[in-house]
Amino acid sequence: SYYAQFVHQQNMLQDTVRTSMYHQAIIANGPNAFRGKTVVDVGAGSGILSYFAVQAGAEKVYAVEASGMAKNIRKMVDAAPVSNPWMKGRVDVVAAKVEEAEIPRVDTLISEPIGVLLVHERMLESYLYARDNFLKPGGTMIPSTGTIFLAPFTDATLWTQTMAKVRFWEQSNFYGVNFATPLSTPPRTQIDLPSHSLTLRNGQPVVGNFDSRILLAPSCSHFVDFQTVTSLELQDITIPISWSVPFTGKGLVAEGLILGPFLRVRPRVI
Repeated sequence: SYYAQFVHQQNMLQDTVRTSMYHQAIIANGPNAFRGKTVVDVGAGSGILSYFAVQAGAEKVYAVEASGMAKNIRKMVDAAPVSNPWMKGRVDVVAAKVEEAEIPRVDTLISEPIGVLLVHERMLESYLYARDNFLKPGGTMIPSTGTIFLAPFTDATLWTQTMAKVRFWEQSNFYGVNFATPLSTPPRTQIDLPSHSLTLRNGQPVVGNFDSRILLAPSCSHFVDFQTVTSLELQDITIPISWSVPFTGKGLVAEGLILGPFLRVRPRVI
């Protein structure tokens, strides 16, 4: 599977912002949330958060991983007496989906459940399952909250590249073949506004870093508390948006949305 491949795990580990912020949050919360505590790592992947939890003083960490990467965590654990003696006997590998795991109630949950636009990959539901079934009352969750941010932006280069892909199916002579028929016209999205309706050509999501100077207005946001939100609430999210874009003229057009989340794993000292 995707998560069983070292190259993808390495990409995540080498995301220095992500990895360093998790390390900072776990170590900073060590005295209250980890030292002498039991921990579940939901979707352990490479096992890095489990190792951080042990560094923070956890007595026992259950590293739950459904992919083939679980066997590699086990290799690390088995080699711990020689390579990482501080980890010896403190990590148990659970090779299963968290929904199928048998784990005692623990003091702390850790996970990296956040996808694009917060909910992509649907890992949050598994994180909430662990909360409801394995976390002791009053236990700690890291991360404990997330926020989705949305803002209009303009990017002429991105617009040109995206529309070139969309317009591919509108060609009337592709090696002598006419694609420009009703059946091959790309789908469109109808958006009804109070004053008028917009018909948008469906492009594709673009994920990556961007210069904040392309934003045309302050962002709108949607806050999610992982300690109280339900899985059902994650199935249908409504985010009211309202912007005043102080630009006119055809040279600058709000072409789409920047979709968050811009999430920070902040240390939470209890």
